[in-house]
Amino acid sequence: MKRIEYVVLILFVYLSACKGDLSVSKEQKSIGQGSIDSALVFNLFTDKDSNNLSFDNDILNYKVKQIDQFIDRFNFKENFKGQRINKALTINERIENISHLFDNRFLVDCDTNLVIQFIENICLEEKNIALSDPFVFSKISYNVLFKNNPSSIEVTLKYQTNSDTTFQWVFAGLNGEFLNMDIFAKQNNILYPNAHEFNFLRLNKSLQDNKDVVDLMPTGFSTDFNSILLYLLHAGDLEVQEIKSHEIQFLQIKDWIFKVKFIDRFEENSGWLIYEIFQISDSIKNEYLAQQLHVTNRKNLFDYPIGNSINNKKKVIDFNSVDQQALKDIVKKYAACIENLTAINQVGSQGEVDSLLSLFVSPEARVVNDLLDGETDELISIRSYLGQIVQMNLDTQLMKIDFQFDSELPIRFEERDSNYYALINVIKNIRIEGEVAKEIKEIIIIDLRNKKIANTSNNFSIKSSVQ
Repeated sequence: MKRIEYVVLILFVYLSACKGDLSVSKEQKSIGQGSIDSALVFNLFTDKDSNNLSFDNDILNYKVKQIDQFIDRFNFKENFKGQRINKALTINERIENISHLFDNRFLVDCDTNLVIQFIENICLEEKNIALSDPFVFSKISYNVLFKNNPSSIEVTLKYQTNSDTTFQWVFAGLNGEFLNMDIFAKQNNILYPNAHEFNFLRLNKSLQDNKDVVDLMPTGFSTDFNSILLYLLHAGDLEVQEIKSHEIQFLQIKDWIFKVKFIDRFEENSGWLIYEIFQISDSIKNEYLAQQLHVTNRKNLFDYPIGNSINNKKKVIDFNSVDQQALKDIVKKYAACIENLTAINQVGSQGEVDSLLSLFVSPEARVVNDLLDGETDELISIRSYLGQIVQMNLDTQLMKIDFQFDSELPIRFEERDSNYYALINVIKNIRIEGEVAKEIKEIIIIDLRNKKIANTSNNFSIKSSVQ
């Protein structure tokens, strides 16, 4: 089917569903840069009978009443009339179904070529979506009172998989003017190495003048907006009022992002609909996460590669020239630091902590939180992981962690986003009172550019991501 036929089909099917008055002006008659004559398109929109609105079940059936229903229609499990699909759809039927998921106001002045590319991409490859995908985010904007002054806050939520395989929405990002406090601006204050000789008088001054105190935080420190929000709510300094807006953003389709929101109007074209789409390379989606959704805890795409669930295969390569023993030595150093840190006479040793952190690309690199009861794929920063180890040993002083290489599985090498990684399988034993309380198979992932550990993962998450 030619692209021009797609354009005609989409416009015809979609316009046939648009029974409301679109109030299109002469200035709005040009739809993107498509091949259809703009005057013809203008006439198609404006010649619709705006009073031909049916009051029977059509409106209720056509309306996308829940986000789950939107997903079913997107995945071709339900048609645009609300009927279950029990057969394989033709390409025309798929296009018709997807086209009804767009807000018709958006189509009035959208870039037609962009819409056509998007629908072609979805319909030809039958790409599915799910709320549980790690790159689906719900963005909510609230009106708030901060110390009795009007302000606003944006909250980004995502699905979390719990240890019992259930799901729940959890905080993924926060943004608000009052969260970016002046106390987090660098003042170039230094607590010199000999400060202890002067009874830390400079520290006392810094704590009194709170604008200086951020300079005393360790390397890699970043503000935790979640903690600030919890404190402000607890202290009564922040009062959440009403929701200003709510949208769900889908980032898992390769090289695309689309936004969905609930459009409440008495028309067939209503409910959860796509109101914005744009192309964006997967290689810069992390920047979008940080800048637009304020998700800053994803420093490495390796945890959940974008597009993994939508046929985004990765290239597995063999590096015969890589010194595999040197890579194993990195893991041995990591294991030795962990073992020393869990030894009774080494608890809290800052030297051991620093040595271990130096093996990672960042103190915020993500590792499997295997200290929890039961099996889990929760990822936390290596800094937080070490803090848990120290605290558990302070509580029990009976825990010890040791590693051994999994001899059954060789080192693998992978290329992702032009970076190269080595995947080394280990078996980790957590001992309590000398007995093995837990045996975990994990994968240590090493960035070959700097020979540092990028993150760790469990076997389940790696198997699901390696094609």
